[in-house]
Amino acid sequence: MHKPRIILFDLEFMHLNWGADLGLIYCMGWKVLGEKQIHLESVWDTKQRDPLDDKKLCKRLKEILETADMLVTFNGIKCDVPFLQTRLIHHRLGALKPIAHKDVYYTAKFKLKLSRNRLYDVQTFLGFKNKKTPVDLLQWLKALIGNKAAQQEILTHCRQDVLVLEDAYLELRPLMLSHPRLEGYGACNKCGAGLIKNKIYYTADKYPKITMKCVHCGGYETRTLTKKEREEFLNA
Repeated sequence: MHKPRIILFDLEFMHLNWGADLGLIYCMGWKVLGEKQIHLESVWDTKQRDPLDDKKLCKRLKEILETADMLVTFNGIKCDVPFLQTRLIHHRLGALKPIAHKDVYYTAKFKLKLSRNRLYDVQTFLGFKNKKTPVDLLQWLKALIGNKAAQQEILTHCRQDVLVLEDAYLELRPLMLSHPRLEGYGACNKCGAGLIKNKIYYTADKYPKITMKCVHCGGYETRTLTKKEREEFLNA
């Protein structure tokens, strides 16, 4: 049976006023959920002569992300994915294909009540073992002119972002009611583990629904009862 391939990723890029038309991607950190290895793809590994040319890197990132059944990011819906799409279109590489995407930022924003909703704030509040590194924007400029120490600092920062992202995703996953379903019905739509019946209740449309709880991640999902379940419930 196919095991869903979930890729967590983070981009680091240089830009003017957040515009991808006036910027380039430095690197992408990524890992497959359930695997230990963290991968780093950088523009400096492509050996391009023009320091502003990220075409080879963008092509590689597209190839990697399109192997995923689902993507996980933090603020990637508004930032990372549109930035990458813009660079892909600029280089005539074609748009990234539609892929199921869970952005942990929106879970933190709408399911928690933190003073701020940055990944750093989620990490600090929940006390993750993994920590983000500080951002020194001067290092981003130095990296542009070939400073190796600055480039390494950015790669380290990107790697830590992926680790903290994974911590945040796993910790907040039970709150993600709209999580994409990657396996068939009968299994948890978040982690694929078994479900146990938690509660049956009536809704405004008078059709009873059932809340199921995952035995592994502790998440919940709700669905309408099948005809057979509805008959059993009404005759109980």
